[in-house]
Amino acid sequence: MRITENGDRIWLKHYQKEGNGDNTILPKKIIRLKDGNFVVVLTQYNHMRKEHIRIIKFDLYQNIHIDKEIFTSYPSEINDIKEFSDGTFMAVGYTKDVSNTDGLAMILDSNLLLLNQEHYGGENYDIFNAAKILDNSQVAVVGAHTNNSSQETNMWIVKLNRDASMAQVSSSSANVYESLSTLYKKEIADKQIKIKKDLTIEFLDKRLYFDVGAYKLTKTQKIFLDKFGKKLLQFLYANKEFVNSLEVNGYTSSEWGSSNFQSRYLNNEKLSLNRSYEVISSIFKSSPKNIQVWLSGILKGSGHSYAHSIKHDGTELKKESRRVSFKIILK
Repeated sequence: MRITENGDRIWLKHYQKEGNGDNTILPKKIIRLKDGNFVVVLTQYNHMRKEHIRIIKFDLYQNIHIDKEIFTSYPSEINDIKEFSDGTFMAVGYTKDVSNTDGLAMILDSNLLLLNQEHYGGENYDIFNAAKILDNSQVAVVGAHTNNSSQETNMWIVKLNRDASMAQVSSSSANVYESLSTLYKKEIADKQIKIKKDLTIEFLDKRLYFDVGAYKLTKTQKIFLDKFGKKLLQFLYANKEFVNSLEVNGYTSSEWGSSNFQSRYLNNEKLSLNRSYEVISSIFKSSPKNIQVWLSGILKGSGHSYAHSIKHDGTELKKESRRVSFKIILK
């Protein structure tokens, strides 16, 4: 509909679907182009009640310049569209299969022909809602991302290149810290773990520490790590776009019988590496194949011997020093 500044109608036009079937058509977005014409994005349902994309370009006088339907393999919808200076377009929305919804980004030429499309997200509900072209021709996109482990929906901010490839995901450690604190709310309240704002996760429950010279996991450690590890890895995998690495660090106390300094350090270094390896092995083996493949590229184990032993008022706390910690490094 074209109306005057006072709201009086100048003209009204209906856009319908040709042929048989469901005629439901929902308007999603309208923008004015640099040439003075307009583009409206619509969601149109097919005979199977699956949504797909329709885009119409028209002028101030009701003349239709282009009426294009974009068919994709899965039901898809566009929520926003923006025009680049050269007349091409970036459109964002979602695409979904039976069990998963991903953010959708499309590049269209000036004639609304599809040049490229990309899907982004984890194995749950993800969607792009709006886009803005930046001064450097990259595109800031906002939407919603749902964690597999907690089912919490969070704000999602990404930066795309003008070919729809990923340039950057917002990787604020503060956001990840808040999400992890919510995910492990019970463990934190029970004083089993502590999460630092630098995304280091430390164990506080003394049952999770190692005995002198030990590196094999106890039954208690295995039970806790199984639950802890699954939650952590599902969270990180759902947000893998901005995870650079996951470090599992092993530590020891400074004791080692009557050994000299060299032997004491090297023996503890080997012990700390063994503790790191045992924890990595435990969480890796209990993960599904897709997460294992991903972990193989980002998981790092290290041993620190007794270089970072825990101290209180200058006195080493030997039990607390025999431990492992996790650290998440963002891109």
